[in-house]
Amino acid sequence: MTTGDQTDELHDRFETFMAEFGLQGQGACIVGVSGGPDSMALTGLLSRFMNKAGGAVHAITIDHGLRPGSADEAAVVSRWLAGWPCVSHETVRWVGEKPSARIMEQARLARLGLLREKAMEKGLSHVFLAHHRGDQAETLLARLAKGSGLDGLCGMRAIQDWNGVSLVRPLLGEDKNALLSFCKRNNIPFVLDPSNENAAYLRPRLRNIRQLLDMEGLTDARLAVTARRLGMAREALDYYAERAFRDALAERGGESCTLRLAVLASHPAEIRLRVVRMVVDALRPGKDYPPRLERLEPLVAQAFSDAPFRRRTLGGLVFSVSSRKDELRVEKES
Repeated sequence: MTTGDQTDELHDRFETFMAEFGLQGQGACIVGVSGGPDSMALTGLLSRFMNKAGGAVHAITIDHGLRPGSADEAAVVSRWLAGWPCVSHETVRWVGEKPSARIMEQARLARLGLLREKAMEKGLSHVFLAHHRGDQAETLLARLAKGSGLDGLCGMRAIQDWNGVSLVRPLLGEDKNALLSFCKRNNIPFVLDPSNENAAYLRPRLRNIRQLLDMEGLTDARLAVTARRLGMAREALDYYAERAFRDALAERGGESCTLRLAVLASHPAEIRLRVVRMVVDALRPGKDYPPRLERLEPLVAQAFSDAPFRRRTLGGLVFSVSSRKDELRVEKES
């Protein structure tokens, strides 16, 4: 890798991101690196940044073991990164039985889990990921296809707490071509993942129709702007939901939470739903995802209806309404 002081707009934007989110003082961090141009570019940016700051970059390649030769590919990445300033490399293998369905989704969750484990093992709080603007657009489209609500359509966050570790995505605003150009200008090697072209998976199929979407105005840039604007709306809704939660809270413990329905009844349905989701998240720390909206929404709606509420279990939690229909109680399933 070229390590000179070549002026580069991508590097400047990266430093601006680090300053904006208060990450200049990072002594060390984890970065997930597959060997693709996105993660290799991010590792190069972190190497240059940490070299100036006197920090360290722990590059982790996850070998999913889903195709022959994956271990050899990880070894190539290790050779590429040898000698990079302040960068060490380690390969972590995803062991155990592999899923037969939702393979890419399960592999992604396993990858995040293993990266988090490495961060905790090393006492580090930040894991850097190389998602870019095209990934953000695909996330929005994929979630739209699944009927996601506003939160899902916001896409990925630049900084996201994930089970006690911060996932950092400094390249969300960058075009894929800018990352390719950065690698080429700085002599950074990379390989293209063949699974990115496999039409058996959703994201490659979305890429195959990208040209048609672009012609209709659904460009990566436009979709990324939409995700950002929806994110602003989410922040506003969360602000008012937190206020409503404080007002409606009747009792809170480590195993249960009780809400005053009369207080919440004065708020719009979306705020009520968010308050209940806040309770669910608080009682299920460390869980990757809350119960799906299509299951939680009717439950919350029934709690505020005149019809009798049937006690039920969802996501490992028990939901019940008092006989006077004035309180909603959520407790961990025994």
